[in-house]
Amino acid sequence: LIQDSRGFVWIGTQGGLQRYDGYRLVNVYAELPVAQQLRSNFITSLVEDSSARLWIGSNTGGVGLYDTVRGEPLPLPEALANMA
Repeated sequence: LIQDSRGFVWIGTQGGLQRYDGYRLVNVYAELPVAQQLRSNFITSLVEDSSARLWIGSNTGGVGLYDTVRGEPLPLPEALANMA
């Protein structure tokens, strides 16, 4: 559970990533095409970097990257993608 620099609360659950905007709770990855979803919906860690990107860790060791401003997943930097 973290609050990002824009005030949204992000919640990592066993069922995926959720965002709370003060009014409603949205399951973020459930709305994306399968190809853009995480390998596992069991979220274990969340960290926001200085570029308003959310780094998402899962129970399988997989990592996801999500642009909180544009509201879309991002490809991992090549060095990280090759580790998977």
